[in-house]
Amino acid sequence: MNVSNKRRKYDGLAILSKGYRPFFLGAAIWAVISMFLWVFSLAGMFELPTSFSPANWHIHEMIFGYSGAVIAGFLLTAVPNWTGRFPISGMGLLMLIILWVLGRIAFFFSAYIPAFGVMFIDLLFPIILSLAIAREIIVGKNWRNLRVLAVLVFFTFANLFFHLEMIFNGGAIYSVKFSLVMVLIFIMFIGGRIIPSFTRNWLVRKNLYHLPAQFNRFDIFTFVVSILALIAWVFFELPIFMASFLFIAGILNLIRLYRWAGFKTLNEPMLFILHVGYLFIPLGFFAVAFSIIFPQILNEASAIHLWSAGAVGVMTMAMMSRVSLAHGGAVPQADKIIIAIYISLFLSVLLRFLAGFVVEDDLLLYLSATFWIGGFLIFSLRYWKVLTR
Repeated sequence: MNVSNKRRKYDGLAILSKGYRPFFLGAAIWAVISMFLWVFSLAGMFELPTSFSPANWHIHEMIFGYSGAVIAGFLLTAVPNWTGRFPISGMGLLMLIILWVLGRIAFFFSAYIPAFGVMFIDLLFPIILSLAIAREIIVGKNWRNLRVLAVLVFFTFANLFFHLEMIFNGGAIYSVKFSLVMVLIFIMFIGGRIIPSFTRNWLVRKNLYHLPAQFNRFDIFTFVVSILALIAWVFFELPIFMASFLFIAGILNLIRLYRWAGFKTLNEPMLFILHVGYLFIPLGFFAVAFSIIFPQILNEASAIHLWSAGAVGVMTMAMMSRVSLAHGGAVPQADKIIIAIYISLFLSVLLRFLAGFVVEDDLLLYLSATFWIGGFLIFSLRYWKVLTR
C-alpha cells in the first residue's frame, strides 16, 4: 500500500492527522500565553510559580517551549515527505503533544517539583521526538537528512545543559547562548534549503530571471564560519576576537541572502517574509558584535533579540503561515490578515531592539510584547480552521 492510500485511511481528528497542525497551533497559543505571563511578571503584577528566575523561565520557554513545538511540527511534516513514509498521526502524535504540554507545566510549576523531576519531565518530549524522527529517517533510509537529526539531538542536549547549569550553578549563562545557537543553526540549515528553492520555483513560474544561486562551496563556507563564530561567542571571553568573528559571519550571511534573489519577491509577501526572517541572521551577527565593543550604547540582550525574536520569531511565523496553507490544500498566498501578522512581528522585533539603546525603555518593551502577542493571537484566530479541520 502506498503512502497516499495510507493517508486516505486516516479517519481521526483532523488536528491529529499531521504534525504541523497541533504543534503550530500550540506554539502560537503558547507564544501568546507565555508572553502575557512574562509581561505581568516583569511589571510586578504576577509572581511566576517557578524555581527559575523570570528571565530564565522566559528564555527557556521561548526557545524550548515555542521553538521546540515549531521544530517538531516542521520535522513531523517534512520527514514523511523526505522518506515517503506515513506521517506520525493519531495516538502517536497525541502522545507527543501531551509530552510537550507536560514539559511546559512542569517548568512553570517548578517551584513545587524537585529540580531533577522537572528536568526529566521537560526532556521527555525532545528525547521521544528525536527517537521518532531517527526511526523514520533510518527506516526510510533517508541518510542525507541525518544532519537534521543531529541538530535536533544537539538541541535536546542544549535543554539538558540548561537544566544542569541551573541545578549546579544557580543560573543559566552558557546554556542560554548555546540553546539559541542550536535554533539558529537549524534556521540557517533549513532556511538554506527552502528559501532559495521556493524563490526559484516562484520566479520560474513568473518567467523572471536572476534566479537564486545554487547551493555550493560558498554556502558551506558561510555555514562553517557562522557555527565557529557562534561557538566562540558562547564559550570565549575575547571581545575583539569575538566581535570580529561575528562581523565576518554577518557579512557572509548577508551575501548568502543576497544570492537568493529575495529582492525579486517583494510582490509575494509569503515568500518575501522568508527572506526578511533570514535577514535577521546577519543583522544579529552585526548587532551582537557591536554590543560587545560598545556595551554602553547597545546592551547585548537587545542585540540578541534580533536573533531570538527576529530570526527565530519571524522565520518560524513565515514557515508556519506558509506550510499550514500549503499542506492544508490552500494556495500559500498572503491575505491582508496574514500581512498584518508579519507587520506586527516585525514591529515587535524593531521595538525590542530600540529599547536596548543607552537605557532600557519599559514602554518600548511593553509595546514590543503587545505587538508580539497581537501577531500570534491573530495567527491563532486566522489559522484555527486551517489547522483543526
